[in-house]
Amino acid sequence: MFVTARIITAETFLCYALYAVTLLGKGVGNVPLRPMLLLALCLTAAQSAIARNSNARAASSGLVVCGSLIPLAFLGQPDYQNTGFLISWLVAVFVSAQHVGMGSKSLKASSLTAVVALLGLLRPPAPAFYVIPFASIGCLMYITLISAIPRSLTEGETLICAQLWALLCYAIFGFGVGTVYLTKLRIAMVFGVVGAVCVGGSMLALKARSVRNPAVYYFALLCGAAAVLLVMSLALDQNSLVWLYMYVFEKKAVPFSFIQYYCAVLMVGLPFAPRNFFRKNRTIARKYFHLLAIIMFVPTILLHVRFLALAFSVAFAIFIVVECLRVAKVEPLASTVDEMFGVYIDEKDEGTAVLTHMYLLIGCALPVWYVFVCHHGGVFSAKSLLCAIGGVTVTGLGDACASVMGVLFGRHKWGSSRKTIEGSLAMILSIIAFQYWALWFNGFHNLSGASWCKLILADLGVVLLEAVTDQVDNLILPLCHVVTLQLI
Repeated sequence: MFVTARIITAETFLCYALYAVTLLGKGVGNVPLRPMLLLALCLTAAQSAIARNSNARAASSGLVVCGSLIPLAFLGQPDYQNTGFLISWLVAVFVSAQHVGMGSKSLKASSLTAVVALLGLLRPPAPAFYVIPFASIGCLMYITLISAIPRSLTEGETLICAQLWALLCYAIFGFGVGTVYLTKLRIAMVFGVVGAVCVGGSMLALKARSVRNPAVYYFALLCGAAAVLLVMSLALDQNSLVWLYMYVFEKKAVPFSFIQYYCAVLMVGLPFAPRNFFRKNRTIARKYFHLLAIIMFVPTILLHVRFLALAFSVAFAIFIVVECLRVAKVEPLASTVDEMFGVYIDEKDEGTAVLTHMYLLIGCALPVWYVFVCHHGGVFSAKSLLCAIGGVTVTGLGDACASVMGVLFGRHKWGSSRKTIEGSLAMILSIIAFQYWALWFNGFHNLSGASWCKLILADLGVVLLEAVTDQVDNLILPLCHVVTLQLI
């Protein structure tokens, strides 16, 4: 009873409320009711098992909220029984089964959890079995990340990464066998990110073999990059570098203009990044990069979201490889990166991998990628616009306002949380104001009263989650915002 009571935290309760709101917003007949209830039960059981084994706070694993977000995001699509929902659902179930089995010290409990969940999913005509191999790949990635970069991610954050990896692997396999259609832009994005993960993994594999010669790492990096470009060229049916050059400089060279804009912002902004500050002001100093993100990404979202999706993929791929080289202690890159970002590290970066410089990028990128994939590749409605700017809105602006206001003027705490009510008020007001401006700029501001109420409800849900969660808010808040915006 003690463990069961501990798992009903504010964060978990908000996730259950999100399930209920989804049912009310979409209608019980329009969502896979049994699979979603079973997912909630599996994740709750796994979270309880983790808390029992580690004697830690149950919310610290984040399995319930993190494991639910991507499946819930795919419920916003016309056909809920789509492949994205099935894969992300199964990865969460398999990981839950693993933790339940470990918690009970019995493979029977693990197997029973998976079998019961699968039987609940098999609701004709849901073809679940053909995606099981990719869900297994996601589960394998989960285990790999936990062991390769310990204490860098919570179980919930690792589960999100595993779900995304399984989806990417399915996209490549489906493209290869002709069941998934990918445009050339999507081919470049998917193959580039997957290739970067493979190259970064090879760096960690060399580290595991105690290779210390930097020349070996850089040679492996060049070979890996060449292999990725070759495979990408075969998929594109033309030279990948030529395709990239044509994409950037053709069509009035709009992408190249944005590249120049990014370079100008970074050249002007980075030299003024705060580096000498007291420890208690570190949170405020980190929000300087949120300001740079707003300046860089908002114009591109409003004018050319497709190019921004590609730019995010390239930046993310580079960050993955650089961080893997840093973890492997490859000089001189490792010491350079440590010097650049070491002053901004907080208690969430005490693990092997330092992900501070990735979280903001991922938080801004995930909604853009979601819109690019699930909203016909662009901003064509108020919903797609709000989803696309969701990352910048929540992490770039809202979270920054909440942190600054909370540190400078916060007096009233949210229970035992370090977050303040004053910070939450600043967050909700800044989010609503920015959303109204973005809707007005794109001509979508004539929403009905009911739509505005739903939008404010979605914003309030994200603000409350930010106040109580101990997960990395830059990662889960944009996903939560995308999920709740599907109700508009």
